[in-house]
Amino acid sequence: MEVQNEILGEYAKSITNYYKNEETRKPWYPMFYQGTLEERNKDWVKENHKRFLKGTKNEIAYNRWYCSELGAITALTYAPNGSHIIVGHSSGMIQLNTSVDDPPEFCIRADPAVESMTTQFYGTPGISSNATPFITQRSAALSLSVTADETKIVVGYADSSIKVYDLETQEADLTYKVHKLRLQFIPKKLQRMHFGQVCALRCHDQRSFVFASGAWDQTLRIWDIRCKVGCVMTFEGVDICSDSIDLNRDHCIAGSWQPTEALTVWDLVARKRLNVVRVQNRRPNVDGEYIHACRYWRSTMYNRKGKYAIIGGSGTNCVEVVNLHNRYIACSYPAAGSVLAVASHQERIAFGGTAPVLNIVSFHDPKHEDYDEEVEVESGYTKAEVTWYDEDDLPLSEPDPEKREKATSSISHPLVSSISQRNA
Repeated sequence: MEVQNEILGEYAKSITNYYKNEETRKPWYPMFYQGTLEERNKDWVKENHKRFLKGTKNEIAYNRWYCSELGAITALTYAPNGSHIIVGHSSGMIQLNTSVDDPPEFCIRADPAVESMTTQFYGTPGISSNATPFITQRSAALSLSVTADETKIVVGYADSSIKVYDLETQEADLTYKVHKLRLQFIPKKLQRMHFGQVCALRCHDQRSFVFASGAWDQTLRIWDIRCKVGCVMTFEGVDICSDSIDLNRDHCIAGSWQPTEALTVWDLVARKRLNVVRVQNRRPNVDGEYIHACRYWRSTMYNRKGKYAIIGGSGTNCVEVVNLHNRYIACSYPAAGSVLAVASHQERIAFGGTAPVLNIVSFHDPKHEDYDEEVEVESGYTKAEVTWYDEDDLPLSEPDPEKREKATSSISHPLVSSISQRNA
């Protein structure tokens, strides 16, 4: 334990000395570069507020800064009912936020001594301050997702393997992995496994046997656990660097780490790329898209067909809600740094990244106002409404059965009356 503390201390000193040196002002990881307030275009922030937020229902509902020692926000997810949001940090801490006013209900703290043994731990809040072990694996788990029936969990690892675990038995039911030495003997068209780190994984929200995965081998794969081979589709040329894929019905969206044409939509029925989303109304001074987070807007009222997508990355320094049909940005929310995680539930959208801040915003497209009120369409073939009157010409609430039978016999359907007149 003392040796590990010395290693951590020397590592912290090296980072401090690195940033104290005036000659090395550039970051050591340029893809996560977050400029200072002076470097950011303040005019764009004001213009963005005037264009998308001012005078609308779109607003920043929650903006909470936290201690930077917790690490960047790398994972976000909402509870099924939207009452809780789970936040995962790069330091290993997992926080559960219950509301925008209350602090986190509980936390799961990772133990650096355990992490140094390259063992991944997952669990629920226990008595101790450290996480309790659930599934152990030698390589790091970079992505995971739960199936629609909530009986299995699919995990993607750094050793290019994918495992399907049973949540009840906590054992691996399926393992998809091929040794790297065997890949050279398998033709490229017949390769059904990843040979790069599986950094993105997403289960279908309606089909419990379908999930999608993305890896650093520039491939997007669709899996079916009912099939022995597992992989049923492979889309090449998708440069996915983080958890930036999502499924909805028969479509899959993917965000790539590239300056242009980073957002693509794939058709799972036709087994081809449907289109490349080139945003039309984005500001011209953007250095590039470089998408790290990509999700469908999870709204059961307005986005059942997958019309809107939420994207964020390290190039735009904002979270954008993109209309996939007309390729326009419906709303944009500035971020303090690179966006690494996005989650949504109904009208709420949560996002975070390299900057020590958690944002929760509300989204409402003005076009939705036309569909808020349901309008009943009257048809000419519906039954006629009859008002009953008594002998003094006063309306009756419950008519006499004999009068009702006589009246209904004299009322006929418009189609039947036209046919009878024609026959006469």
